[in-house]
Amino acid sequence: MNYNEFPWRVGDEEPRAIYAVVSENGNFYNTMIGSMDTARLAFEVVRDHNTKLNKRATTSSYGQKEQLISELRKTLELWEKNDGNLEKAILEAFGQSTSAKRVYDAIGFSATVCGPNAAMPQVIQHAVDLIKNS
Repeated sequence: MNYNEFPWRVGDEEPRAIYAVVSENGNFYNTMIGSMDTARLAFEVVRDHNTKLNKRATTSSYGQKEQLISELRKTLELWEKNDGNLEKAILEAFGQSTSAKRVYDAIGFSATVCGPNAAMPQVIQHAVDLIKNS
């Protein structure tokens, strides 16, 4: 399997470890693909890989990017209003539309990269930063 096609993350317990976040049939699992000498180096490798992966995958126009950023910000506002319930916030904002799927995918990717302990504002900001830099 070519793990270069999947997002990577650093390990939770061992921050020098690098994992590929593989999705198959709607399920996610983490496969360790290597280890760096320092946690900082692992973080930089993961960040650079995911930025490159996102740039390659994002072919949206400027207007589409601005629209997704606006949708992510709206989701954060509704997330706070809905006491931290992300699904409820997305459904309230977009129903079951294409926009809902794009927002859900962007947040899911960033949550995977940021890790399970990341706060929702941090995850959404990461998604916004990826879109801006792509």
